[in-house]
Amino acid sequence: MITVNDYMSTHVVRAAPEDGALAAFRLMQREGVRHLPVVDDGGLLVGVVSDRDLRRPRWMDDQLGQGFALTDDVTVQDIMTREVVTVAADAPLVAAAARFAEQSIGVLPVLDEAGEVVGMLTPVDLMQALVDRLNAGA
Repeated sequence: MITVNDYMSTHVVRAAPEDGALAAFRLMQREGVRHLPVVDDGGLLVGVVSDRDLRRPRWMDDQLGQGFALTDDVTVQDIMTREVVTVAADAPLVAAAARFAEQSIGVLPVLDEAGEVVGMLTPVDLMQALVDRLNAGA
């Protein structure tokens, strides 16, 4: 059985809730990632912030006509998604793929038994799994 662990990225770059939005964006650019799991002081997941969130936060839609400048005056906890869909590392990859389809999400943080983030799974990872399977059958 192919599991999430087989295809997840283990290069996990984390943010803290109190980090500034601009600092988080720069961290993403420097590390080449598009999603940051947001963890508390105990290392537990409290949210996720994406590069899309940082380019145009959802709350800006309520303030149309007003400019938005990405600064550290806005914190990660101000714009992060708090209700995060997650997956276990040992879950079947097909179950993770179903979550992407059902939830219309761009990332699944991968948690260990203690609830700590050990990886990130994206649709690109699923595409790699598909390519691998197709090549194996060719």
